Amino acid sequence: MTAEEIIGTLNTTASRIKMIVVGLSDEQLQQRGANGHWSIKEITGHLLDDAVHYGEHFRRIVADNNPLLPGYDQDAANVEGDYNQRPIGPVISEFDRLDKQIVALLSGLDAAGWQRPGVHEERGPTTLEAIVVHYTRHEQEHFAEIESRIAEVKQARAA
Repeated sequence: MTAEEIIGTLNTTASRIKMIVVGLSDEQLQQRGANGHWSIKEITGHLLDDAVHYGEHFRRIVADNNPLLPGYDQDAANVEGDYNQRPIGPVISEFDRLDKQIVALLSGLDAAGWQRPGVHEERGPTTLEAIVVHYTRHEQEHFAEIESRIAEVKQARAA
């Protein structure tokens, strides 16, 4: 992925989510997938948790020399966030705000900045570019998961 593709994705994911969840009831947003995986609200909450977690990683790589980047328990964070009980609008807005902060940080970097190193606790040595690409692709995968969950919800409503 190029820097332009990354920035374009991070600038638009939250607004794309907001557009596709319009008209869904709270019950539909809370419905778990056929595979028992997270609901639309929980997926969106996970994206918010990731923006917090990875945003901190990105800032540390830019500011520090080869920092250790801790992992986190995404399932525990999702339970703690209690996203099924929260309105989705503010969660999307906070996710968007954090992604925009990430974009601002990344937009100011030169080629050497993208290659700054860090050590991920679970994946080992990495660069800012590698971890940002991972984050962006992960965000895209969850957007597709939300689209899939919406199709399931609509199919269940039609049945």
